Amino acid sequence: MEPILLAHPSRIEKNYSRNEIILRGICSFCNDKVTFRQVGESAIGELGLQVAIKCEGCQALQVYSINQNKIYPEIEIKGLENLPSDIDKYYQEALRCISHDSPNGAMTLFRKLINQLGIHYGIAKKNDDKTLYNIINELKEKGHIPEKLRLALLEVKDFGNDGAHVNDNEPDISQAISIKSLIDSVLASSIFVDKTLNELDKIKKNS
Repeated sequence: MEPILLAHPSRIEKNYSRNEIILRGICSFCNDKVTFRQVGESAIGELGLQVAIKCEGCQALQVYSINQNKIYPEIEIKGLENLPSDIDKYYQEALRCISHDSPNGAMTLFRKLINQLGIHYGIAKKNDDKTLYNIINELKEKGHIPEKLRLALLEVKDFGNDGAHVNDNEPDISQAISIKSLIDSVLASSIFVDKTLNELDKIKKNS
């Protein structure tokens, strides 16, 4: 989602709109779709014509470049840690895509992550012809995810398809962040639940 300027640039430049809401976009800190208030005078800097703004949600201060139509710092996406390396590879790359405003790349990588999740659980193999639809259904059938998360992964699959092809439904960055939230739920209920259960089993055996 590119920032949407709500005030004419000349108003910002001449400082007529100081302390007024001038922008709508995604906050780099709370990652929510919010409005921003101008809190300082416009100035010429490394980013061209720029102005200090404040998120109306979390109140974080940021900078808006009028010339680039970008908010700085760029979106910083915090993700899950301690994932298995085979899954983390695609997960981290997807987060980097979101941070660099590349929703198509993020969606495609989240789609690949589903495939890797199937490989992780022995449901699929590299270079086989098993469809993502079948992988997702088997993840549910074999007890790795519940029905709600099966439906969530089907959404990820569909958005990943849109991200990989030129069409009228190409995703935006806000959708990529929402899909990340679904992926986090899936990984928490499968990978991390498995890890916790294994740790509890070890405690029982040693007690």
